[in-house]
Amino acid sequence: MTLLLIALVCSIGILASGTEGTQPRLNVRGHGPQSPHQNRHRVVVRPISPVSPLFSPPRVQQQPVVEQTYDRQVLSRETTSGKGVRPSHRTLSQGFRPSIQPALQAQQPAVNINNHLSHNARGRDNGATTNCRNRPIDLVFIIDSSRSVRPAEFIKAKEFLQILVDSLEIGSDSTRVGLVNYASTVQIDFQLNTYFDKGALKQALAGIKALASGTMTGMAIKTAMEQAFTVESGARPSSMSIAKVAIVVTDGRPQDKVEDIAAAARAAGIEIYAVGVDRADMESLRQMASLPLDEHVFYVETYGVMEKLTSKFRETLCGSDACALGHDCQHICVNRGDSYICQCRAGYILNADKKTCTQLGSPRDLVTKDVTTNSFGVSWTAAPGYVRQYRVKWKSIISQETGEKIVPGGLTATVLEGLTPATRYQVSVYAGYGNGEGDPLTGMETTKSTELGSPRNLVTKDVTTNGFGVSWTAAPGNVRQYRVKWKSIISQETGEKIVPGGLTATVLEGLTPATRYQVSVYAGYGNGEGDPLTGMETTKSTELGSPRNLVTKDVTTNGFGVSWTAAPGNVRQYRVKWKSIISQETGEKIVPGGLTATVLDGLTPATRYQVSVYAGYGNGEGDPLTGMETTKSTAELGSPRDLVTEDVTTTSFRVTWKPAPGPVRQYRATWKSMFTGMTGEKTVPGAITAAVLEGLTPATHYQVSVYAGYSNGEGEPITGMETTKDIGSPRELVMKDVTSTSFGVSWTKAPGQVHQYRVTWKSPFTDETGEKTVPAAITETALEDLTPATRYQVSVYADYDNEEGEPMTGEETTLPEACVRGHNCQHTCVNNGDSYICECRRGYVLNADQRTCSQEMRSEISENACMCEAQVAFQKKVISTIQELTRKLDDISNRISQMEGQQHYF
Repeated sequence: MTLLLIALVCSIGILASGTEGTQPRLNVRGHGPQSPHQNRHRVVVRPISPVSPLFSPPRVQQQPVVEQTYDRQVLSRETTSGKGVRPSHRTLSQGFRPSIQPALQAQQPAVNINNHLSHNARGRDNGATTNCRNRPIDLVFIIDSSRSVRPAEFIKAKEFLQILVDSLEIGSDSTRVGLVNYASTVQIDFQLNTYFDKGALKQALAGIKALASGTMTGMAIKTAMEQAFTVESGARPSSMSIAKVAIVVTDGRPQDKVEDIAAAARAAGIEIYAVGVDRADMESLRQMASLPLDEHVFYVETYGVMEKLTSKFRETLCGSDACALGHDCQHICVNRGDSYICQCRAGYILNADKKTCTQLGSPRDLVTKDVTTNSFGVSWTAAPGYVRQYRVKWKSIISQETGEKIVPGGLTATVLEGLTPATRYQVSVYAGYGNGEGDPLTGMETTKSTELGSPRNLVTKDVTTNGFGVSWTAAPGNVRQYRVKWKSIISQETGEKIVPGGLTATVLEGLTPATRYQVSVYAGYGNGEGDPLTGMETTKSTELGSPRNLVTKDVTTNGFGVSWTAAPGNVRQYRVKWKSIISQETGEKIVPGGLTATVLDGLTPATRYQVSVYAGYGNGEGDPLTGMETTKSTAELGSPRDLVTEDVTTTSFRVTWKPAPGPVRQYRATWKSMFTGMTGEKTVPGAITAAVLEGLTPATHYQVSVYAGYSNGEGEPITGMETTKDIGSPRELVMKDVTSTSFGVSWTKAPGQVHQYRVTWKSPFTDETGEKTVPAAITETALEDLTPATRYQVSVYADYDNEEGEPMTGEETTLPEACVRGHNCQHTCVNNGDSYICECRRGYVLNADQRTCSQEMRSEISENACMCEAQVAFQKKVISTIQELTRKLDDISNRISQMEGQQHYF
């Protein structure tokens, strides 16, 4: 069994040394029949062909056979009942001869490279003195510390780990060691970049604590792969060709799946050695170990034999190499056969002398600017030398979000876009040269936060066969517009419309009958849209449908074509009707139900027509589809001039113009909202050059066009723009100076030209209401003659020329009456405004303290000569007692009254 562990350690040693045939490999075998001295075994050191792709050299020079003998104690432990017979496996007593696989030999490189620190760097190792100069590796021990490992055995395992690292060259540029400790749970006791000092590393190994029961080997390998063998944890990048080695030591059967996890680790470039002790399951060891299995799977009877590996492990690792004999490399000496080459550390490039190194440059002075919710700019001072490109990398410090972009070497600025709002990012800028990148320039920046609200309380109403109304409660903040989107849940029909931010209602039209729609309302801000408010509604069903999508085309002086999308159902015919909007001219024609287009002929030049298409069914016609078109003119048509808008209100403004030339029959004024597309028009006689456009939307930008209508058509329009006034609401409603019958109300003025404020109040518990008006220049008032101890809802409206904005609302409660709030009257409390006075009951008088009462004495006993002194004294005592009892009864009565008043208040 000891021989088996010697074979394991020798395999690791040769993996670590990596010289071209200068190190022998161990071939451990028994010799002949057992002699009476069974504690003697021969160890034959023979050179054999390498098989490990990570550790073995490509070729091996033949060396003479070296035979050594050593004393071996009996390593096996008597098999206890219940363990059964172990499957076939190698133990030290059976010998070990690695197999040679041609396929693996074919994968070996032409030469094997062993990295060594320069003489200047070797002084970092403060551990035990050793002449070994093994190849640098990233080595992670995965140690089973479950309860099945007895305390004394666990100490032996830790001693073995200390001896093992004592034979390695430990340092940041040499071998790095990490340790994963596991039982039913897994923990990383230290990472590959925790200890670069051998003494500290050995102390850490000695201090490992055993965990609880359980053997989660698969979880431990997965943890090592994902958390220990990472660059952040100290593993060298793959570009450095540093071998990654994991040694798993376990004495039990895994309680989880190891085969797939181990395969993933091996695929990630990790070479796994599996060491089983005592009760270990050989099949599980084979599943987790790398190929070839006879070089990566080992079994020992007890933990106690591990200390026997010390001398042979040191002999296997130690040997001569060119770098150890002396070199003149500034940074790193790399063995190559019987000679060496020089390499530089990360961030440096090798100079022309092939010995010294020059550091790669880095940019300086990182600056971030123009920060928005999803981007910011980055600039820097150029790195020295010829920079081919800059690589800008960013990473969120609160999530997994990362990104990078390439910037040409001649530029020193870029913009990072598509970021997450309110997120802090680490930004790194690397200068890229022909043979690598310099150290990064790093900084931090946080994208701006954005509060994007949503409307509330979606309501649908006024449902018809082809439309319905939608309203909602306004979203918080400065909403620029609302986007209302609808989608049929049974077809591909969709649509949307824009509503100004000051409005909270619209009508969806042109919908399909008997169709259920999903409606979503988005609040649009300057920096995006909030989450939608969503609801559902179904249009009414009807057997009489309507065509859709009216299109006019091929317009001439006396006609034009009309087409439409077919109405639903069994349409017998379509009736197309037209009417001039400037004369009495009308007409209609019938189109078969299978057609959806026709041509209107014989029309008047330069005339605007309203066209309506009706779908005819067996039981009647549906609602018409309507549109407008104007025939072409046959003569010169003039235009009005000098359009002026004035008298602007929240819902209207006046338009004037100078007359167009010639005999104008009428003027047609049209308007269109630049936000929603809502349109309208109005005609006035040709002798009038003004019109008032009414029914407009507040705070909306309109395009106004005025056409001159002649007998043969309309001329070109004159166009202008105007915006209706805004409707606002007062803000910051405050209640103050509260008494039992009144309180004050103040507010911050509403925007725009307010005509006056209207203040209303209402008790939610009674029918009491009231209102008053306040001049626009005043922003406070007092509400009086209110009911004590009553809660009122107060609303303040801003009145804009007979149109009011949304109210500002608050609540306040009047105080109880003074006597209810508490008093110190002996008999009766009487409210006196916001205070009170005390009164006495009949037969009593108010004392000087204005609170207590004394009984008015009317003695009917005359102290005449006939009445003795004793009688007089007795009568006085009776009267005094009666007064005291009366006072106490009055006090009890007053307390009861106070309690009843408080119950009424609450």
